[in-house]
Amino acid sequence: MPNVVTLWAHYRPECFYLCLESLRRCRGIEKHPIYIPVNGDSDREIPEIAHKLLKGLDYEIVIRPPGWFCERANGEALKEGLRRSDDYTVILSEDEEVSADTLELFDYVNTHFKNEKLMSVSTSGILLPRPYKPGDEQLLVISGRLQNRTIAVFKEPFEKYAEKYFCEEFYQSEIVEPHTGKRFAEVSWMLRMFPGMEKTLIGSIWGVDGLLQRVITKHELQTLTTVIPRSHEIGFCGVHVNTDPYVRANLLGDLPLEERVDKMREIIKTGEIKQMFGFWSYHYLPLEPDHKWDTLVKMDVVIVSEEVMRSANASAY
Repeated sequence: MPNVVTLWAHYRPECFYLCLESLRRCRGIEKHPIYIPVNGDSDREIPEIAHKLLKGLDYEIVIRPPGWFCERANGEALKEGLRRSDDYTVILSEDEEVSADTLELFDYVNTHFKNEKLMSVSTSGILLPRPYKPGDEQLLVISGRLQNRTIAVFKEPFEKYAEKYFCEEFYQSEIVEPHTGKRFAEVSWMLRMFPGMEKTLIGSIWGVDGLLQRVITKHELQTLTTVIPRSHEIGFCGVHVNTDPYVRANLLGDLPLEERVDKMREIIKTGEIKQMFGFWSYHYLPLEPDHKWDTLVKMDVVIVSEEVMRSANASAY
């Protein structure tokens, strides 16, 4: 079987549009079927955009029951993407853009570095305790920490170590307040399954990202992370926005899709979007459209703290 790109899509069609544009430019995209599961109550523009931008490629849109919350929707999509794949599935969110060599990078890792302890490969980029230099585009950092933007998750370690936790008890721990729509996690199940890991912080601490990180930590698994970013966030994701969801609504309003897409392009091009990430702005890194490399090299380094990352990233802009 080929290795599938699994695309998490929910309710940000202008971001989804830019995400698909970048995916379409990836070399080797024709070798990777694209699986797009959406809820019955997801944004109606998502299928239309996929039909427009993915014409000629192997893709499938699957409509799931309405009302699925985030962790169930993303967790079941991950499992299905792996079921459809031979070695790994690429997890890509609707609020991300990727560089043209992203799929080549995953294929290279799968061919040269795959082992039973390698759970994932991330394109999010990582800050080394030194400035970037020529050749860093070849480097992958060995880590036990999941980096949660545009990742390849490998089928064998997921099925062996992680799949059993993607279950009804996990999905039901996500609670949505009926009047406000605010989501939060009932954490007793996670704490019971992973004692002593209360402070395992990554992405959504009690969500899919946090669950995968706990599995990686418990079983001493590895993830590889690119030194130079191959992806970045372009959208409005949870705590990454000061006043979510109002920032997006105030910025884009009821404009037609084409105008919303153009407006998103402009704030990304100018870097204005970085200012909307507030405390989390250090996550937002500029994206080079392509990288040139013949081989990839694994390295093990000391990674600086998140406080240093925020400070260094702020001083770079």
